[in-house]
Amino acid sequence: MEEIREKEGIAVAAHPFSLGLNPLIALKAEFDAMEIFNPRRYLGNHLTKKYILNNPVSVTAGSDAHFCKEVGLAGVEVNADLQVREVLKKIKQGRHRFRADPSPLGLSAEGSLQSLRL
Repeated sequence: MEEIREKEGIAVAAHPFSLGLNPLIALKAEFDAMEIFNPRRYLGNHLTKKYILNNPVSVTAGSDAHFCKEVGLAGVEVNADLQVREVLKKIKQGRHRFRADPSPLGLSAEGSLQSLRL
């Protein structure tokens, strides 16, 4: 985490509540953001959403693509100049939207951190 921040990056916990992983690692590490949607992690998505509703952290979405047809199923949309620092800053601040297209499991989602808390 320290090295990521030294290099002006943001630390994102990818599918922190997936089966077989210890979520306490992600919770203790103080990530800048958590992946809220991953088309391969239905239960983990649900648990992450419940956690985020009560804890202030930015969110992302990722496709976790293992096959070509899965590339781009999920991601984030940021309204910013195409400058890495500005994009990362907006993600860290929660000033972006996540999106997820229907996956092979029929899951989809979109929204923002603000819409999750409404």
